[in-house]
Amino acid sequence: MVMINGGGPTALEPSICSIFNLPACVLHCLSPCLSWSFLKAGFAHQGAKEKQLLKESNAFNVSSFVLRAMMSGQYWPEGDEVYHAEITVPILLVHGMYDKFVPVEEDQRMAEILLLAFLKIINEGSHMVMMECPDTVNTLLHEFFLWQPDAPKKPKQEAKPAPAPANTLVNEDNKPSSDSKNK
Repeated sequence: MVMINGGGPTALEPSICSIFNLPACVLHCLSPCLSWSFLKAGFAHQGAKEKQLLKESNAFNVSSFVLRAMMSGQYWPEGDEVYHAEITVPILLVHGMYDKFVPVEEDQRMAEILLLAFLKIINEGSHMVMMECPDTVNTLLHEFFLWQPDAPKKPKQEAKPAPAPANTLVNEDNKPSSDSKNK
């Protein structure tokens, strides 16, 4: 499992007082301002490259209806520390150091809660680390998906008698019986 700037192990609940609660037609009118403010907060740098990424990428080119539903639909009361502590698969946490939406402390807390987590902080990135540092993120993903945990060492056990062949009758003592002849 991979979480990129996912935040801490806290239950999600939509904010009662949010700009995204405004009517869709108002959000549509405000979309240029929202894009500009996201550029300021979502990227570590606000240069020509980032502006071009924002223009070219259709990731932010969503209708005001979808935007409102997406932002107000983040309701997951069960997603607390207890839930996350029960996840048993390895998890890669990727965090952009300059993320203004998700503090690094939240991902650090998530790494503490999870049973098997790897927190990787990308110093050049922010909330949009996938767009800002695609090669770094892809390398982390590649290495994580190829990683194989060491096999647990089995404790030494007393020597047991070899099992009987599959077509041999076995008595209760796990020894071949005298009447077990291959037919």
